[in-house]
Amino acid sequence: MSRFQSRTGERLRWRVIVQTAGRLDASRASRPLAWHLVECVAPTRLDAHCPEGQRMLETGGDPDGHCLIDDVCPRCAMEAVPVPPPPVAVTPPTVQDTPVDSKPGA
Repeated sequence: MSRFQSRTGERLRWRVIVQTAGRLDASRASRPLAWHLVECVAPTRLDAHCPEGQRMLETGGDPDGHCLIDDVCPRCAMEAVPVPPPPVAVTPPTVQDTPVDSKPGA
């Protein structure tokens, strides 16, 4: 899911935390990053994240925005919004499709 959810038009505000504790691994091209929502009050606490965010923190250190805001994870809530059906093309009637009154004198 992108940082701009096209299904609802809602925008999530993000921040990145660059993890620099300890020695950096020279084999990595960049420092480890952890993406959180701006509203995340405790990025380092597991209980400030939904179950998916907790799993991601435990396995890779990046919750990918699965933060709890007022006890709700906006990422999970937005993913649960159904995709609207595609618009149906309506073809205007043509002259051949228009009924003609075939009664004489009408």
